[in-house]
Amino acid sequence: MSQDIGPEFARNVAYIFCGDQYCKWNLVVSTLIQNSTRKISDGFPSFPFQKVDAVLAFPPGVGPQFATNMAYMFCGDQYCKWNLTNHSLAAGPRKISDGFGGYPFPRVDSALVFPPGVGPQYATSMAYMFVATSIANGTSQTTPWLKIQGRFLMALVGTCSLAWTVF
Repeated sequence: MSQDIGPEFARNVAYIFCGDQYCKWNLVVSTLIQNSTRKISDGFPSFPFQKVDAVLAFPPGVGPQFATNMAYMFCGDQYCKWNLTNHSLAAGPRKISDGFGGYPFPRVDSALVFPPGVGPQYATSMAYMFVATSIANGTSQTTPWLKIQGRFLMALVGTCSLAWTVF
């Protein structure tokens, strides 16, 4: 059984979101895929938001079973679940506070999950969620969050980015 998730056309591709658009980056040759810049509404027709603030996608073997082949796509104080198998809306939109009980911030600006065998040992089976407290002159200050054992939420101080990698 293959460990890949998502449709074939999305494998080895990073989706980079900015405003109401996205582009695709080829992870094999580390280049922008020509003519890949599109409006989110064109490439994700049933997507409920105008923009994407952050995406949380778990690589195979990481995260809870209900998150398998799903991407949590955040916009403002809401999120939706995107089915990576058939490239369609699975659920939502929903308030972050309703779906991520205990998360102390109104939004998610960036998320990171290490694949198995990558990253520090303490990061195993954890997601890192970041929220910027202020943005000035192209730099951001981030607010750390706490680690919750047995769940998949955790954040560190770091920089924010808008990239989604399908593993």
